[in-house]
Amino acid sequence: METVSKKSKILAAISYIPFPPLFLVTLFAAPHDSFDEFHGKQGLVLFIASFVVWVLSLIPLIAIIAYLCVIAIVIIDIIAIAQSCLGHRWAIPFLGRYAQRIKF
Repeated sequence: METVSKKSKILAAISYIPFPPLFLVTLFAAPHDSFDEFHGKQGLVLFIASFVVWVLSLIPLIAIIAYLCVIAIVIIDIIAIAQSCLGHRWAIPFLGRYAQRIKF
């Protein structure tokens, strides 16, 4: 288990706050920290998922499903913030694999 500084934990936690997209702060403030990069990329993928769900919520027949997805995204945000504050690398189910593919 890696030792994670308090600063890294805070930067990783704020990467999951979707509006404004604070994952950018995490990615630019600590570009060479693998822990922050991991959480910043996941914050980016979660932000994109939130945007897609928002667009889908504008379609009347899909809106109910989109609202359920919003609840799921909020729960995932809370879990991810808690895990990053504890210094863990928690991969978001289904979306985490897309975050791993992002190269900077």
